[in-house]
This record gives sequence, structure tokens and C-alpha cells, in this order.
Amino acid sequence: DLMLMDIQMPVMDGHEATRKILELVPTLPVIGVTAHAFAEEKQRCRQSGMVAHVSKPIDKAQLCATIASAVRQKESQSNLHSRCAEPSSGPEPTDSAPALIDWPALTSRYQNRTTFIHKLLKTVVDNEQQSSANIRQALAAKDFRNLSERAHALKGMAGNIFCTDLQQQAKQVEQLAKAEDAGALAQAATLADTLDKVLAELENHLNSTTVN
Repeated sequence: DLMLMDIQMPVMDGHEATRKILELVPTLPVIGVTAHAFAEEKQRCRQSGMVAHVSKPIDKAQLCATIASAVRQKESQSNLHSRCAEPSSGPEPTDSAPALIDWPALTSRYQNRTTFIHKLLKTVVDNEQQSSANIRQALAAKDFRNLSERAHALKGMAGNIFCTDLQQQAKQVEQLAKAEDAGALAQAATLADTLDKVLAELENHLNSTTVN
């Protein structure tokens, strides 16, 4: 239902572990636990996909309140999705632009579990609303570390929804940004544009398949 993630761990820290876990279970709430209460650390937790952050030494009341809030939010989203109609396997093709998402592959991968697919796509849309703006902000600041982290997270997300173009672009930005190659800046702009198009495609699909 929920995971508490220690940030300071050997071999793989909590940020990387969280990103890898969310690639497998995108809807799992992860709460970071660390001895550092700095604003920068809290921001890194959010960027890694965590829903909240608590600091050591643990305050039991704060920990319980944070867990309860995360669980209530998860249950609220679950109840909302349960009131929605079952979606189709994907949007109808149009002549305006080719689909960025491989809808047949996505449906097959998740064994036509339409309720789960709908929940997955809604979670992606909700979580990535500010991502393109954040990428452009990191781009303007020439913040290679930030670009690398954001591209890494997008790479996993794109793989989950079978968006090959976005996944490949994110992989390229991650590699270039890690090397602090100036080419990462131009590629990051393209990545942000592609992400906007992907989110628009997802929202179109959700709007066309959801009834109140």
C-alpha cells in the first residue's frame, strides 16, 4: 500500500531505488526518510517521485500523519477511478498526427486490464503536469544534474506507456547531461516538446473514455 524509503543507503541510494520501484509500480506512494531536513533534500525526494518526506529523528505523530495523508490520497484516487467507465484499448486513429504511444502494445503488455491501464495513464498525467516546465527551467539554468535526473525518470515512465520516441529522447538527454555535454540542452528542449504532445495524447484518451 505504501513504502517508507531510507534515503542514505549503500550501493543504491533511496532516490535511485524509488525511481526503479516506480518504473514497476507507478502508483505506489513512497515516503522518503532521511536525516537531512533541508529544502534541497525535500525537492530531490519530490523529483525522485516520492509523495512526501520525513526527517530523522522520527517524530511518530508526524510520521503517522504523513502516512495517513498519503493513504487517503491514494484511496481517493482509487475511488474516483472506480466510478469511471472502462476505457477502450486506445484512441481512434486520426489523420491529424500519428500516435506517439503504441496503444496495441500497451494493451497487450497489461493483458487488456482496462481499469489498471486507465489508472496508470491518469497517474502519469497527474504526475507529469509540471515536468516539461521543470525541464525548460533546468535547461535555462544549464543545470545538467537536474536534467539528468528528470530525463532518467521520464525514460522509465515512457517505457511503461510504450512511448518509444519519448523514451529514446529521455535516454539521450540523460547520457548527455551526465557528461555535461552542451548537446543535452538542445535535446532537452525537444524532450519537453515531445512530453507536451504525449500528455495531450493521454488526456485526449482519458477524456474520450471517461464518463461521470
